[in-house]
Amino acid sequence: MKIALLLAILLSLNSDLLAQGCSDAGFCTVHGLNADNTGTLLENNVRVGINNGKGDNEINIWSTFLEYDRKFSKNFSLGVKINYISESTPSLSNSGASDIF
Repeated sequence: MKIALLLAILLSLNSDLLAQGCSDAGFCTVHGLNADNTGTLLENNVRVGINNGKGDNEINIWSTFLEYDRKFSKNFSLGVKINYISESTPSLSNSGASDIF
């Protein structure tokens, strides 16, 4: 058993591992997860963003977000982020709010 475990560890050290990185679209861009200079953060922060892209089969994609952060102390803050996405083709359209972080 020990030999099999050692062999598995040695083989994994010499191979490429693939990972997604973020489990949910938008989660890794939440402001609190980004390293900032805490000396320059304001007590209240609002961020707004918009993206546009083109997918397969002529799918036009618009994505927007609204984010609010509240700094309560040097070591504690809370934030909320709301995403909205719209996808359309010449014949179909779908849009709606996604997860709230």
